[in-house]
Amino acid sequence: MSRGAQTASPDDAIRDILPRLRRIGHEGYPVVEAGKVVGLLTLRDADRALEHGLVEATVREVMQSGAISLSPRDSIATLEQTMLDSGWGQIPVVEQERLIGIVTRTDLLKHWVKVHPRSTTTNATVDLLTNAFAPSLATLIERIATEAQEQELGIYLVGGVVRDLLLKRLNHDIDIVVENDAIAFAHYLKATFGGGVSAFAPFGTAKWLLDQKVADQIGMSLDDLPRRVDFATARYEIYAYPTALPTVYNGSINLDLRRRDFSINAMAIQLSQKSNYGTLIDIYGGQHDLESKQVRVLHSLSLVDDPTRILRAIRFSTRYNFRIEERTEELIVNALPMLGRITGERLRNELTLLFQEANAWQGIRRIRELGVDRAMHPILMLSERVERDFEALTTISDDEHALLHWHIFLADVVVMEFEELSIRFLLAGQHSRQMQRTAELWQSGMLHQVNLRPSQVVELLEDSQPITRSALRFLGRNTPLAQTIDDYENHWQHLRPTTNGHTLTALGLKAGIQYQRILQTLRDAWLDEKI
Repeated sequence: MSRGAQTASPDDAIRDILPRLRRIGHEGYPVVEAGKVVGLLTLRDADRALEHGLVEATVREVMQSGAISLSPRDSIATLEQTMLDSGWGQIPVVEQERLIGIVTRTDLLKHWVKVHPRSTTTNATVDLLTNAFAPSLATLIERIATEAQEQELGIYLVGGVVRDLLLKRLNHDIDIVVENDAIAFAHYLKATFGGGVSAFAPFGTAKWLLDQKVADQIGMSLDDLPRRVDFATARYEIYAYPTALPTVYNGSINLDLRRRDFSINAMAIQLSQKSNYGTLIDIYGGQHDLESKQVRVLHSLSLVDDPTRILRAIRFSTRYNFRIEERTEELIVNALPMLGRITGERLRNELTLLFQEANAWQGIRRIRELGVDRAMHPILMLSERVERDFEALTTISDDEHALLHWHIFLADVVVMEFEELSIRFLLAGQHSRQMQRTAELWQSGMLHQVNLRPSQVVELLEDSQPITRSALRFLGRNTPLAQTIDDYENHWQHLRPTTNGHTLTALGLKAGIQYQRILQTLRDAWLDEKI
């Protein structure tokens, strides 16, 4: 450790203390309040806060929060685990409740060089790669790794597939990061095995599309292989301003992992070089967070960079029944105003993904509790009804399942304000009109009337689409409304009088608006069994 430490106060304004921190030049500064360590402020986070225009931000809003420290008598192993678990690169050293020094990653590296001049990493996940994947996927990954090893490329399995592998959950979405040129490597695999390539040069990404030729070359059935493998050039991203799409630069695997959203998604498994095949790279303590069942952001401005991560945090906590880590939840609340700047399309896509989760109702609860609904738009104030209905929806199987969720989600929105909310989420015109009709019929209560005549039901539902009726049937599933919808669809909507316009002409009636009135009256009489 180094004796002494430059510190910051949680109530300091970033813009006031940043010049001093830059002159000192350290990477991180313990934040001390009432003599106790309450967090760590990194120079990187302080700089980015000002870049994002957060000129009034205090150290407390930007720092990595936590009372993390070591005693001078703690072991090096404890230091290593503390850095891994916390993600802090600088750990305060405290003795008798007094800050006496700091120990950094650089200090630890110097120690490693002294005692482990040729240290190696064990391939802790080789068995998982071999046994947890389906045999076809394991074989495909091994073949890709072999080709990369022959080209001396550094490639890594990354993100969600690593997370689910460690959780022993099946995931067919294979994402691979290449420390060079991902597009060139995808084209090389196409030339070697077959298939096709779809590339996006600005982000350095490519999809290797698998076909029968690839399956034959690998010796597997095409049905057992994924439809594609995604490749991305290792990169890091800079957000020019909050909520902006990032500017992308080539980088290393470490920088690539740093740009990700949560620690549980910021792990990689090395596939090449051969000597390191299967090595788990976990810089930010993702494995610990999986074991602790928590969702944690990588840095304090992560949700300012990309506020859709707020909805993503809720989605992952819902999927795995994890809690949102305390500091991350605090950062969510601080970043809620940023959701108003996000495009409707991005919000709509994130919500649609949440709706597809088996326990989506838990996500609705968190959206309500955290105030995410009102942050997306003041009109959107979800009720407990939405939460209850989403819980019941998990048992429903429907061809338009996601669309049905949207109808249920918006059924309480005031009809007069529906268009404004529709514009906010960029809902397609026809879908928006159908959802608005669902809300209108649900809120009016007219279909709930016990003595409603069939002709009145037909008048109300005549212009409705099947998705609207499915939503109304579900919303009124424990009331006579559900039976009313069934009667309409099975009987009443198909009933027509035998009399038509030709009949009226043959009777000598002159054509005019009275035709419509007569035929409608006759149909109503048939529906209500008057004739």
